[in-house]
Parts: sequence; structure tokens; C-alpha cells
Amino acid sequence: MKLLLKFNLIVLAVVAIGLAIVSWVAHSFLIDNARAQVLQQAELIIRSASSTRDYTTEELTPIIVTAPAMRHTFLPQAIPFYGATVTFAHLRQKFPEYMYRKPRSTLQTFRTVPSIGRPMSLMPFATSPT
Repeated sequence: MKLLLKFNLIVLAVVAIGLAIVSWVAHSFLIDNARAQVLQQAELIIRSASSTRDYTTEELTPIIVTAPAMRHTFLPQAIPFYGATVTFAHLRQKFPEYMYRKPRSTLQTFRTVPSIGRPMSLMPFATSPT
């Protein structure tokens, strides 16, 4: 082999190894960045639901409790989870992939029933008292 061919093969190998290293580093960086963005958006959505629950607890419940006509009438709006669920129902119209479920020990409504893949994952929590 000629010297020029050997030199070109060495340069090609070094460039290929360098590109592989750079692409691996860039891939891991982009994956970590995407994961951080998703977690940040999820945190924002959960905080939005928490704000709705807090609003219901702090602002709406005292008004309903103090109104004499409403004392013996059940209003679902007085339950913090209802406000968060309704807020997420409105949000889900535009973003159908977002879900909000508050974990409960008793499943009473269709909104709190786990999806198909979740019952088996919840069994250890349902059977363990701690």
C-alpha cells in the first residue's frame, strides 16, 4: 500500500471514531434534556391541579359551608378533588394524553378506576398497610 492510502485510512478511522463519540455524547445530552423538559411540564400540570384543589379548599368550601341554604345539600364543587378533576377534563380536551388521578384506597367512580396496565402495579400498595 502506498503511504498516502495508509494516511487516508488512519484519518478516516480517527474521524469515524470522533463522530461516533460526538454522536453518543450529543444523544445522551438530548435525551437528558428531553427528560428534564417532560418532568418540568408534568410538574407544572400537577401544580395547576394542586392550585385548583387549594382554591376549592381555601376559597369555595368556606362560602358553601357558611351559606345556610347549602348546609344540607351535597355539592361536588366543595370537594377539592372534583375541582382538579374538572380542570383536567377541560385540559384533556386539548391535550388528551394528560391524566390526573389521585390515588385512593376505594375506587368509587369511573374517573378513579385505574387504566388497563395499572391494577397489577397497584396491588402491592393495596395489600400492604404501610
